Amino acid sequence: MKRWIICMAVLALFANGAGAQGFNGERMTAAQERIEAQRVAFITQKMELTAAESAAFWPVYNEFRQKQKALRDGARPGKGLRMLNDAEAQEVIDAQLQAEAQLVQLKREYFAKLSEIVPPRKLVRLTMLEQQFSREVLNTLRQRKAGNRN
Repeated sequence: MKRWIICMAVLALFANGAGAQGFNGERMTAAQERIEAQRVAFITQKMELTAAESAAFWPVYNEFRQKQKALRDGARPGKGLRMLNDAEAQEVIDAQLQAEAQLVQLKREYFAKLSEIVPPRKLVRLTMLEQQFSREVLNTLRQRKAGNRN
């Protein structure tokens, strides 16, 4: 049953990603696609999403992540941090604070949508699981890098 759920989650992710790729013309690298598929499987399994929950959850959550990324990207300085004068640095700080406020509002909006799909007791683990998965990916990359040095 868990394999079926994971397969459905991966298929939902790729179906959503395929439409986005056609729209913006960009393609993710094979490594990014593998990591994304592993992230979906990891979160689906750890949150114990049912097939129905998974099918409804991933499109909404992927939309949230895209909007979240756009907010963060929009708050980044256009040039290197060392090249900024004080006025430009203050503008970057203000933009970052504004983006954080918008991010909190975005989280409220999407977590309300997601709590209609999955019970809050499952949803509460989501942020922790995202961080846990990121740590595992970083640890794997560090281990591979250390292995390549030998």
